[in-house]
Amino acid sequence: MALERLQSLFPELVAADGSPVSVEEALNGKWVGIFFCATWSKPCRDFVETLITFRQALLEAGKPFEVVLVGYERTPADLLRAMQEQQMPWPALAPNTPHEAAIKRQFPLDGVPALAVLDPERAEVLHRDVCGSGRFDLAMCEVWEKALRDKRLAEAKEAKRSRRRAR
Repeated sequence: MALERLQSLFPELVAADGSPVSVEEALNGKWVGIFFCATWSKPCRDFVETLITFRQALLEAGKPFEVVLVGYERTPADLLRAMQEQQMPWPALAPNTPHEAAIKRQFPLDGVPALAVLDPERAEVLHRDVCGSGRFDLAMCEVWEKALRDKRLAEAKEAKRSRRRAR
């Protein structure tokens, strides 16, 4: 179920060199951080380093995590150039496509940079943050894991209540 949702959200991913990236290989079974970023903006540029460090710490701790960049650049070449210059190790949603416009509509923002985190089981949003207003360390992943456990527990309780009402 998560893979289908990921493929619908990110039908076209590209690496910094412009080559296509497989959604299944890059994202399936992982926490996914959708990184909304305007690389011409100083706060966004500054946050890239924080996110690179955060991503690496999660990976080193055995937490499956990947980032997908959703950029606000004028041209695809601008986005790829920014990814290369800032050495972003993650893929980007293909820029200037209907898919990019659709995901921006799905995730209305109060500002950038922003990060929306999808859970690895269903690719549902568990956390959304305008970067700079929250923590980005290993404890953050624990917050996400607790949110996922709480959500599944609430779903199980609701399912149990529904079964009782159906009797």
